[in-house]
Amino acid sequence: MSNWQKISLRDAVGKVVFDDEWGFIRFDGNVSYSVGGHDLSYYYLEEDGQKSQIRPNTYSVKDLISLFSKQIYYRNQNYGYYGRNQQQYLSVAVEEITVTLNNSDRYSYNTNRFLGQHSFVIKKKDKKRLEYLRHVWICDEIQDDKSDSGKRLRPPLFKDLKVGDEILLNGQKHLIGVVYEQPNESGYMFAATPSYEGAKGASVNVTFNDTVCVLPYEEQSVPETEQFNTYKNEFELSPYIVKSGQCLNVYWNKIEDAAEYIVALYKKYDRPYLQKIYHLKDYTVERNDGFVSIDGLMDEGYIVTVRAENRNGEEIALSRGIPINSNKQCIPQYWKE
Repeated sequence: MSNWQKISLRDAVGKVVFDDEWGFIRFDGNVSYSVGGHDLSYYYLEEDGQKSQIRPNTYSVKDLISLFSKQIYYRNQNYGYYGRNQQQYLSVAVEEITVTLNNSDRYSYNTNRFLGQHSFVIKKKDKKRLEYLRHVWICDEIQDDKSDSGKRLRPPLFKDLKVGDEILLNGQKHLIGVVYEQPNESGYMFAATPSYEGAKGASVNVTFNDTVCVLPYEEQSVPETEQFNTYKNEFELSPYIVKSGQCLNVYWNKIEDAAEYIVALYKKYDRPYLQKIYHLKDYTVERNDGFVSIDGLMDEGYIVTVRAENRNGEEIALSRGIPINSNKQCIPQYWKE
């Protein structure tokens, strides 16, 4: 399971985070504050009888909250034009502050969502509930690899879906209320209702064509390819495969105690919401041979394992799965989803 944890948005600057309302965002930390429709830098504070311009970029959250108990001032644009009785600075009581989060690094993470610009208002009466301190989910693994979204935020397998699961649909959190039996004429997988705070909207039906991701705080089911991570004395076998058109030539090192070798051929079917490993055929080879040729393979997605057994039928060596890919020569690998 990925190492997800909750942190403050203020501590997530420059990182990819998940928020119940916003979905996945990369927040670059660019924040602006405004009062009465003007940027906070438009105003002044009085200290020791001197007016000094507010510089929001130096403000901590504590400084920001303190403005609710202070008078701030703006420069009178008419000062000096309409008589000497005009005041140079006019005071303003801070009743609410608009906070705008700006994100120059727009980021879509399998959700078609990003934080371009998001504003919220902090009112004097609820200043302690500063939304800028809201907690978001973060995963260190995601920060280093933006291209690997399909493996960390992949669609849930249909067989794993159940009522009560939370999923990410169109960048927002939904709660599954109904899981439909398959197959059905409607083509629906399940019905879900928006479940983030303040959500509005009725239940929606989700089809196999919709983009849905499991939420980060749920365990992923064990993929069927995990079986290909099992091995025993693989170095003694040292199998490899050479592709030649539609033919696979499988080679391995013969083992002294082996009575026979079994070369197993599999086909991987991997589509959104569906993953299946088909065991196609076993090829049994006598102990004196270290080679078998498999012909008539038309496409990609095949997997081969090589196993050695002794005279008692006991397994004495087994290779990890060998994926048949674009490489001319293929070797065993670790399988990670």
